[in-house]
Amino acid sequence: MLGQTINMNNGNVLSENLLSDALEKKELDVYYQPKFHTGTGAIIGAEALLRWNHESYGFITPAEFIPLAEETGLIEPIGFYVLNEVCCKLASLKERGIDVPISINFSKQNLNVDHIETRIFSFLEEYNLDSHSIEIEITENVSLLDPLMREKIKRIAAMNIKIAVDDFGRGRSSIMYLSNPNLHIIKLDKMFMDQIDDVNNRLVIKTIVDLAYKLGKRIICEGVETPEQLTFLKSISCKEVQGFLFSKPLSSKQFDWKLEVNKMK
Repeated sequence: MLGQTINMNNGNVLSENLLSDALEKKELDVYYQPKFHTGTGAIIGAEALLRWNHESYGFITPAEFIPLAEETGLIEPIGFYVLNEVCCKLASLKERGIDVPISINFSKQNLNVDHIETRIFSFLEEYNLDSHSIEIEITENVSLLDPLMREKIKRIAAMNIKIAVDDFGRGRSSIMYLSNPNLHIIKLDKMFMDQIDDVNNRLVIKTIVDLAYKLGKRIICEGVETPEQLTFLKSISCKEVQGFLFSKPLSSKQFDWKLEVNKMK
């Protein structure tokens, strides 16, 4: 096999060419994990997530193929592939009178694309979508100390597209993410939910939630899997959650069905 390779957990070797072929043949499926309002239980958005079920290798996790995509530069076309799929889905939902924003994960490489804000706008224009239809999720490795990244984020935000910081608290979190006016949403990493029984951890969660709201941000708690976690989040007035307690990532058809049920609430 040509190109770069990585060893998978099951012993198979995943190659750059294999991933490139999967992208070209549209073998990468976009799943949608809903986000919910803690008070009403209604779906208020969703996150687009990639899934790859290879005919020979079986299910290949994003943890296995995304690092290869980042190393080889394939993460750039993959990012725009997801953006196109999401815009197509949003246009379909719009025809049915359903309006929920869908967030897309963008890596540093995606943001580095020349005139990234123009590229994003061209997709919205092609599918006749408003800027509020999509949200861009970035990770903490997109350093706000980098003037180029700050400018890229500023230009996207100027298009009235909401930008979220994903996995907040996992790595080198900075108060800069909370204070930056061009970052609108904080997604608190699931590790905080995993330690919900710890008194100090609960205080940290409450402090971050309170501070985010005071700074005019939305905050979403990820990894909510138990009623106890939800009860605590309600007690500190956290309004948005995402996790298996409500829904796992859904196929496109499953997501459509979930949204139809949501309309009846």
